[in-house]
Amino acid sequence: MLQVCEGVQSIVSCQGLYSTKIMIINATFGRYDESTCPHSSVLSFISSCITNVTEKVKLLCQDHTTCSLTPSNSEYGGDPCPGVFKYLTIYYRCSVEDFIINESYEQQEHEFLHKVIQTTDAMSFIDCALICTSNVDCYGFEYKPDDLTCHIVSSVTIGFGKVNYFVKCT
Repeated sequence: MLQVCEGVQSIVSCQGLYSTKIMIINATFGRYDESTCPHSSVLSFISSCITNVTEKVKLLCQDHTTCSLTPSNSEYGGDPCPGVFKYLTIYYRCSVEDFIINESYEQQEHEFLHKVIQTTDAMSFIDCALICTSNVDCYGFEYKPDDLTCHIVSSVTIGFGKVNYFVKCT
């Protein structure tokens, strides 16, 4: 999941060693809560006001390795929350053509305390998924593209802070 504040440019990326492509699952523009993308206009925020923009985001990003998005009322079909600062929420995954990983993974947010069973270099999300797939003790993984590392975890427990993991779908 990626959340982008109104007027801020962000890059959706699936770059890596293999030819990964962006696959948009769902996208909305508006506001669900007061805490995401804080702004003075949110003080008047009463209830969620969103519009589904999945098709628009698919036009911009689907099947690309990267795409650039800057949420705005004009770009996403009007103002679902007049006078309130909004954000774009995108659920996506990176898919690989002509390459099979015999596991499906979904991104989930977990508490930061986890049991790392392997740390290794990985050029891409796919490399990390392959390592996890080949390890029977792997519950999921955290891929860090900034330093090209992959943390294979066997479990995630309660702790402090949040981290996004890709976990095996059951």
